[in-house]
Amino acid sequence: MTTLRLIGIVTLMFIGVFPCHHLNALTISPARAELSTDPGQSITDTIELWNDEDSERTYFISSQNFTADGETGAPNFIGSADGLATWIETNKSVTVLPGERKLVGYTIKVPKTARPGGHFAAIFFSSSDPGAGSQMMIGGRVGALVLLTVSGEVAENAGVNGFMTEGGSLFSNIPIKFSYWFNNMGGNRIKPIGTITIENMFGFEVASFSANPKSGNVLPGSMRKFVAQWGVDRTNVGADFFSRLKNDVVWGLRNFHLGYYTANMHLSYGDNKESDVSYSFFIFPWRLVFLLPGLVLLFLVARITLTRYNRWVIAHSHDK
Repeated sequence: MTTLRLIGIVTLMFIGVFPCHHLNALTISPARAELSTDPGQSITDTIELWNDEDSERTYFISSQNFTADGETGAPNFIGSADGLATWIETNKSVTVLPGERKLVGYTIKVPKTARPGGHFAAIFFSSSDPGAGSQMMIGGRVGALVLLTVSGEVAENAGVNGFMTEGGSLFSNIPIKFSYWFNNMGGNRIKPIGTITIENMFGFEVASFSANPKSGNVLPGSMRKFVAQWGVDRTNVGADFFSRLKNDVVWGLRNFHLGYYTANMHLSYGDNKESDVSYSFFIFPWRLVFLLPGLVLLFLVARITLTRYNRWVIAHSHDK
């Protein structure tokens, strides 16, 4: 699998979290289009297809509307009888030669009576024709998300519901994950933007990171869970005892934190709306606290033993 193909698979996400369905060796870009226009207007855009196989491929094109399903933001496809899926005009199919990159254009014709706010659909490329006979999809499909905002007066009703650390409030080290839920009962998608800052017990800032690292959106009428992490995961821990011991010591010293901490999250969203929430927790690096004295004691014992051994060798060498 090539690097570009891997990137294509990973980046096809539902508003930052929707995983792509791999279709043979087809990669699409961009995986997500965020567009806006006025009622009664048309807007055009393109999707690039890349076939990195050694044979010609034909893909059938279709569209489906979707809503958010659950707090993860996963897609719930709801058909194409109306809405944005019916406004999208494009070819019925496309043939891509081996190794070819091809642009597929599409046009969105927004009705004059379109409701202001967010409209959401996916443009799918399938190895089988979804309109031929049975509606059951045979084969795979890969899709590009279209997030369209139609201008006009849109009601906003959104905010943060809960903010906490995952796994309790007492930790031995970082990384530490923070979760919050964002509720959107308005008429358009919302992308909360902001930071989480960590302060120690003395009020000094020790860390700052994005509160929405994957640039996720919250669709109308849904609540989505967001996760942000302070610190990076450990790698190359090692299989044997001494490797793990060394990793614990080095990691603990490089990422030493002890005491009472407060996470302050500041979010901006919608029409100049803001939200500030805080959560406090405690870090006690017990592994390092108990490990270092043990290592110091082991060093002292080894040094004393070595010193006595040297004295014994010197004393016995005089007897010869």
